[in-house]
Order: sequence, then structure tokens, then C-alpha cells
Amino acid sequence: WREELSKVAASPEVVDGLYGLTDGIARELEDQRARAVKSLRLVGRVMAFLHQYVGRWSLRGGRDKARQRHGDIDLLFHEAAVINEPFLDLMASLLAGVKAVDGEEMRFCSGSEEWIGEALALRGLALKRGPIKKPDRALQKLVRVYGRDVAMLTDLVRCTVVAEDLKQVEQLMSTVDARSLVGLAPLVEEEAQGGDEDVDEVPMLRFYGENDQRILRITAISNRFEESYDDTKSGGYRDLSLNVEVGWVMREGLVSFERVRDWEALECKRHICEIQVRLRSQHQQSVNGGHNRYVELRNQFNG
Repeated sequence: WREELSKVAASPEVVDGLYGLTDGIARELEDQRARAVKSLRLVGRVMAFLHQYVGRWSLRGGRDKARQRHGDIDLLFHEAAVINEPFLDLMASLLAGVKAVDGEEMRFCSGSEEWIGEALALRGLALKRGPIKKPDRALQKLVRVYGRDVAMLTDLVRCTVVAEDLKQVEQLMSTVDARSLVGLAPLVEEEAQGGDEDVDEVPMLRFYGENDQRILRITAISNRFEESYDDTKSGGYRDLSLNVEVGWVMREGLVSFERVRDWEALECKRHICEIQVRLRSQHQQSVNGGHNRYVELRNQFNG
């Protein structure tokens, strides 16, 4: 994996740009979680650390990550089944604007196993369309990693995007960021804030205007392409993963994803999904058995 990563040369500007974007999001998430903890009284803080969460913010593992809105595992799987295909369609729509390598258009692969060969043959982005997470694997993760906190299951609906190089990863991340709010901060309409109000006095608020088209909330991010990332933990494997929350209503029997600004007014149902971004060269190693070896190692460590 390390050897394959070294082959994908990227200019310092691209690396710095990707880091600057993901680090800014990570800092915002960290700030929101810290403020949520700070708002609690002493007893509340003790209880929060005992339960490993405060509100929807997880305190587990040192990662700034928002939890699902509820901990009903049956309902989570039902929601996942409802929005899985529509979410993949949404991602296809959002990513269609990402510039492809050598001017090629982005292509999308089917959910069958054969998508892997197709993806590796492309020189542009490839979007994996697959099923929701299997219940047995979800339960394993629930016990091994999440301390049986069902609301931590944020990858029942997930997609994998295979990119050609880090420049394309940066473009992809910029595209998603442009259509997203970061964290769980409440929204306030710009006109309602008042002319004399100092925005710095209400840092937990996020303002929107009439033309705001943001449709996602980024609720967690991990950029393993950073030079500082210790890849000995993953056997050399690196990727970029982020969690995004979507809100939807049913219109004529179909899922309709709505703008974040309208979630409350429309009483939208919400669900956190996962986006995983890989480089094509490293993905090849995963297909050639790297992932299976990683699973074996993970199972040995977790017993």
C-alpha cells in the first residue's frame, strides 16, 4: 500500500489544499463537541463521560463524531433500506461535477462484484453502488468498538468513491463541502440575526439565506492521507472517510432529500451515512487480497 501511494505523486499545493480543507472541518467538529461538553454542569459532565457521549456527540475514542438521532437498531436498518439507493443517486449527482482525469467523464458502476474490475479499468472516478451493511458485521462493530451504543452505527448506508489521484480527492472533497454544513450547529435565518448582533457571540449558530442549497451535514471526518497519519495502525492503508447526515421526506412514495434549512419545518427524517474515498492504485491492492489480510489482523486483535 505504501509503495502504491508513493507512485501517486501530488504537488505540495494539492496536499496542503486537501489538508487545509479537511483540517478546517475537523477543527469545527472538535469545537462544537467541546462546547457541548462545556455547557454541562459538573454532574452532567461526569455522566457524559461515563456514558461516553453528550447529546449526539460521541466521547468515545477521541474522534469528533456525531451519533445517530436514536438508538433503535431495527429502525436504523429500516431507514437504511429506505434511503440506500436514493443516497447513492444523490452522491452520483453531487460528484458528477468533479473534474475527471485527462478530460474523461465520470462513470458509475453497478452494485455487483464486477464493479471492482470496471472501477480499476477507469482513469476517472468510480462510485460503488452497494447494499447496506450486513447485520452480523454491524453487531460485531457495535460490541467491539462502540460499547453497544447503537446510535454509533453511522455506516449502515455507505458508498466508496475510487479516485485517480490526490488532486481528484481534493476536488471531490471541495464539491461535497460546498453542499454541506459542518456539525450539528443550529441554523438561523440571516434576516433574523439583527444588524447589531455580533456573530462571534453566538458561534454555535450557522446562518443561511434564501438561496442556501446545502443538503448535507458533515458529522465526522478522517483524512488518512495526511503525512502525519500513522499507517502502521492500518498496515499502510490510507483513505479519506466522512460521515454525512441527510434529511428526507416521502413524496408520492419516493425519497426526497431536502435542504438542511428545511429539515425542521418539513419534519424530515434523518440518517447519517458514510462516504469513503480511496485511490485507485491502493484500491487495487485491496482487491488483490489486502483487505482480506486486514480483516484477519483486525479479528486477531479483537478476539
